[in-house]
Amino acid sequence: MYPSGDMIWMAFWYGVGLVLVVGMLWLLFVAFRGSSRAKETAEEILRRRLAAGEIDTEEYERRLAVLSKTKRAA
Repeated sequence: MYPSGDMIWMAFWYGVGLVLVVGMLWLLFVAFRGSSRAKETAEEILRRRLAAGEIDTEEYERRLAVLSKTKRAA
């Protein structure tokens, strides 16, 4: 027995609805995850980059000194 055309359309729209709900949940997850990163201070970003191996200790100290100078000047 083959499914009727109505059952096929119903399954299609359930699938579309499921994709929309999952997509919205994913967008919310990405939005909230990104907002926590935006609150990082410059020093925290430097520490994270040092820990990840993106910059070496000398580069970290040089950039930290520049940040300290600009904070004192402001």
